[in-house]
Amino acid sequence: MRRKLTPFAEILNNHVLDVMMIHKARFHDTFPVAQFSADGFNMYRNDYTEHSGRLMMYVKDDQPQRRRDDLEFKGMLVIRVE
Repeated sequence: MRRKLTPFAEILNNHVLDVMMIHKARFHDTFPVAQFSADGFNMYRNDYTEHSGRLMMYVKDDQPQRRRDDLEFKGMLVIRVE
């Protein structure tokens, strides 16, 4: 898994994106959050179910932001950040 994340880390480190989402990632909750961290970005993830795809979102940490768990509905694979 770590080798597959290298291209994403390179994209984030090129300083061209403010937001990046990864859908259908094959990670699960046994992977530590720190393994997916990226300098200069806040990472949000949704581990919907054990057998479904996951969702991961990176938002540049100099952007005002907060996760809106109150707008994330049960049964939906979504991450809401404003």
